[in-house]
Amino acid sequence: MGDAVDFVALWDAEIIHLFNRYATSWRLFDLFVTKFLTLHSVKAFPIVACLVWVWFDENCGQKRRLHIAQALAAGFLAIVISRLVQNSMNFHPRPLHTPGLDFVAPYGVPADIAHNWSSFPSDHAALVFALTMGIWQASRRLGIASLLWSIFVVCLPRIYSGFHFPSDIVSGAVIGVISFGLVVFAFRKIEWSLFDLRKYIRYGPLFYTAAFFVLFEMVTMFDDVRIASSGLLGSLAD
Repeated sequence: MGDAVDFVALWDAEIIHLFNRYATSWRLFDLFVTKFLTLHSVKAFPIVACLVWVWFDENCGQKRRLHIAQALAAGFLAIVISRLVQNSMNFHPRPLHTPGLDFVAPYGVPADIAHNWSSFPSDHAALVFALTMGIWQASRRLGIASLLWSIFVVCLPRIYSGFHFPSDIVSGAVIGVISFGLVVFAFRKIEWSLFDLRKYIRYGPLFYTAAFFVLFEMVTMFDDVRIASSGLLGSLAD
């Protein structure tokens, strides 16, 4: 077990240093990665837009809409599991704050950002990979686009910026995939009538208002929920 941990740590350090050698070389590139690609509207919105596109596609049948519903449920589950893992394991500092790593922060990364947040696993990777699994089931074309976006726009910039180690990203992605599998399994085991989407769509405004709220929270990575829960837990601890 110890050898495996050492191997992962060595692998993490090698990749981080490979990315980090280019930090501060080109200010405009650094700011593009650390400021533009970290915007919620850039990270998660295109993936959520794929969900909406499939849902309203005139050729979309009940089965494809079911995959979208499963993706949303899996995204929520992935965030919950990711937070539980983060809170139950020993604190894992981000590369940006890891002593001895000699990480050079790219332009645009505040020195104290996410200083008290454990980096393992990646919430972002968990969410986008859970959503991508559902999109893949509903549309191979959009699924490939979502997968590439998840890797190159959501995940790799977080390594470059020093927010996550590669193992954090991989672990988050695994959580996302497993979460989708668990949701699909649950849908198959629980009576189908509970998930007959036509029942809920009949409620029109109420259904789509609730769906809009869920999608908004996913685009913003449940920031409001996480801030509120952290404040509540902090007050209870006091």
